Amino acid sequence: MLVNLSLRPGSLNIRHLLSAPMNRESIPAMISSVLKKEDKKFSYYREHTHALSSGVDPGKLMAEVCMKDTGCCQGAGGSMHIYDKQHRFQGGWALVAEQLPYSAGAAKSILLDSELGLIERDLEDGDIIKLDASLESSTKEDTDRIAVVFVGDGGSHNGRLPVLLNACSKLKLPLLIVVIDNGRAINTFTEDVAASTMQFTLGDHYGVPGLLVDGLHAEDVAKAGRAVTNYIRSGKGAAVMQIHTYRFMGHSPADPEHERGRKEEKTWARKHYDPIKAFEAKYTTCGMFTTEELKAAKKDMQKTVIHAMNFADNSSEPKAGLAKELEYPTPPDTDYNKIAPPSFAETINKRTISSEQMMNVHSHIDALRKKAEDGLISIAEAVNLAIHEEMLRDPTTTLQAEDLQAGSSYGIPGLTQQTYGSLRASDEIIDEGHVIGKSIGEAMNGYRPIVELMNTNFGIYGMAEIASCGNTYLQSGGQFKLPLTILGAGGTAPDLPSTVNLCMPTSWACQV
Repeated sequence: MLVNLSLRPGSLNIRHLLSAPMNRESIPAMISSVLKKEDKKFSYYREHTHALSSGVDPGKLMAEVCMKDTGCCQGAGGSMHIYDKQHRFQGGWALVAEQLPYSAGAAKSILLDSELGLIERDLEDGDIIKLDASLESSTKEDTDRIAVVFVGDGGSHNGRLPVLLNACSKLKLPLLIVVIDNGRAINTFTEDVAASTMQFTLGDHYGVPGLLVDGLHAEDVAKAGRAVTNYIRSGKGAAVMQIHTYRFMGHSPADPEHERGRKEEKTWARKHYDPIKAFEAKYTTCGMFTTEELKAAKKDMQKTVIHAMNFADNSSEPKAGLAKELEYPTPPDTDYNKIAPPSFAETINKRTISSEQMMNVHSHIDALRKKAEDGLISIAEAVNLAIHEEMLRDPTTTLQAEDLQAGSSYGIPGLTQQTYGSLRASDEIIDEGHVIGKSIGEAMNGYRPIVELMNTNFGIYGMAEIASCGNTYLQSGGQFKLPLTILGAGGTAPDLPSTVNLCMPTSWACQV
C-alpha cells in the first residue's frame, strides 16, 4: 500500500522535524507524534534522533555522545549505545540488524504482562517495576503498549527479518517494524544485491501487513504512522512500515562517496527532496504557519542545541572505576537462593496454573527431590528440578527451547509447557540467534528467561547475541540487567545426561 495522504500537522513536533539528520526529518517527527513513553523502542547505531523524539533529554543525550558522566548511560555507552530506561529507549545496537530479535522479545513481554496480569510502573529513580494489575488502577497505556524497531535498508535484507516476521505472525506480536530505505547499504545500491526492494511486502507470506510511505512529506509519514500504530494497538499484530528517503550525505565522515551519479543525485535531492523545505513551503503557502513562526521555532531549537552542548562541555568525565562497578549487576558472592520472590508470585500462580497442573508439577518435583535425597538424580534431572522450582517461585521466569513439548533431547525443560503454557514456556524455531535475542528483549523488560540450546555448540549461531548479554549492563550505564540463563548439553555421549553445563543467572550468559 502506498500512502499519500494529507494531514494537518496537529501534534507534529516541529522541533523534532527541524533537528533530525538531513533528509530523514519526517521519521523522528512521526515518532514524537504517534509513540507513547510506555512503548518500547529499539534502534541501530546513529540512533540519536530516534532517542530525542522518544523523549530522551537533549542534554543527557549530548553528554552521552561526548562520554560524560551526566550522560544517560554515565558515559559508558557513548555515541553508539544510547539507552534510557525511563523512556523505554532500549538501545542503539552496533551490529547490523541485531536489534530485530530483541524487539520481538520486548513485544512478547507485553503479551506476557497481559497473560500474567501484570502492569509496569515507573519509580522516582527512573527504574521500572511490575505489579499485580488486579491491585492497581489500570490505564489505557497499560493495555495498548507496542514495541517499535528501526532498521536501515541494508539491515532489512538481513536474515533476521524473515525470522522476526515469522515470530510476529505466530504470536501476533504488537510490533512496528520501520524500514528506513535510502536505496543503499553504505555505498552498495540495493538493486545491485537484492532481487526486491519492496521490504514492506515481505510480511505478505506471514500475514503481516505493510505499507510504503514517501518520506518527503512529514504529514504523510505521521498520518501513516498513526494508522499503522492504531492497527497494532488494536491487537491485530505486527506491521511493517517502509519509508523511502534520499541520503544527502555519506554513510560516515570517512565515506568517500565513490558512487555512480552520486554528485548529480545529491544536487537533485537537495533541490527537490528536502522534507524541511517541502514542509515550510506547503504550510506557509496554505497559511498554517507564518515565516516568522518558523523562524521562532528554529531559534527555539537552536537554543536547545546550545544548551545541550554547554551541558555536555561542563560535565565531568566518567568516574574512575566505573567499568569495574558495572561489571556485574549484583555482587559476585550473591546467594541467589536468598533472593525473595516477587510479592505477586502466589496470586499469579493460582491465576495461571490450574489445580490439576499444579498437582502434576508438584508430584514431578517431589519425585525428583526423592531421587536427589537417594543420590540417584542425574544432572539433567537436577536442572529440570531447578527450572520448575524457579518458575513456580517467580512467575516472571520464562523458558524457550527447541522441541520443548517433548522435553528436548535431554529432558531438561520437561513438563514446563504442560504446566506454564506456551507463552511462558515456548517452543522455538531452529535459530539460536533469534531465540537468544528474543530472550534478551524479555530480560530488558522485566522477565528472567531461560534458553535451553539442546547442545552447547548450537550457541555458535547466537554468538553476537551472547556477546550483547555481557555488554549491555555496562553499555547502558547499569540501567538494564539481563537475568538470562543459557543451558546446553556438552560432550559426545547423548546417553550420559551428566554432561550438562549450567549457565548461572547473572547479566553475563556464561558457561561454568
